[in-house]
Amino acid sequence: MGKEWIGKVGFRFCQDIHRPDQALLKEIRKYSTCNLADGSLGAYVLDSGIKPFGVPQKIVGPVITVEVNAGDNLMLHKAMALAHPGDILMVQIRGSREFSVCGGLMLRRMKALGIQGIIVDGCVRDLAELKNVGLAVYARGLVPVGAGKSGPGQINFPIACGGIAVLPGYLAAADMNGIICFPPEDAAEIIQGAEAKLRREEEALQQIKNGILLKDEIDRVLHAKEIL
Repeated sequence: MGKEWIGKVGFRFCQDIHRPDQALLKEIRKYSTCNLADGSLGAYVLDSGIKPFGVPQKIVGPVITVEVNAGDNLMLHKAMALAHPGDILMVQIRGSREFSVCGGLMLRRMKALGIQGIIVDGCVRDLAELKNVGLAVYARGLVPVGAGKSGPGQINFPIACGGIAVLPGYLAAADMNGIICFPPEDAAEIIQGAEAKLRREEEALQQIKNGILLKDEIDRVLHAKEIL
């Protein structure tokens, strides 16, 4: 990454990320997170503890990574200033989940800035406003305690979110099924894998229409394992 950042270790930020061509994002948007998970053989999928709040909506875009201490959101505010329309904020909170990292007012600001959504490995608050703001919000839970603004924290450095490593500029896709976040250089292979799985599903749907409701290979597997 080099010395392209401002600040000091633990309290610093990089001002920009790589953003892919809009054509690639449009292509990824065609697929559900289930399709993309199939296409990646299950890699890059965040754990099921991070769920949608507010109005569920699908988002696909490049990630700005944010790391903050529990009870503090100073660097999340700075990340908002660095974001471009269409970006997704992904936040790792060090330590306790007894504090929310953002609430209704911050989310309204994010929406007005054109940020697509926020994914938090931690808590948010203001459920009533979450339902009205119209911003995609994914988090582990709700807690009413707000955050201060002292720091430290980091923006656009590697983080851990939902059990996976995330680098700035990774591509995130989130919907009601969950979240996947992967390097842009893997996008073509993931899309190819998703298409292959969809073709197999089309064949299976046709079999169901034709009255073929059970899979022959199940018994073949059981025979191979000397169960039958």
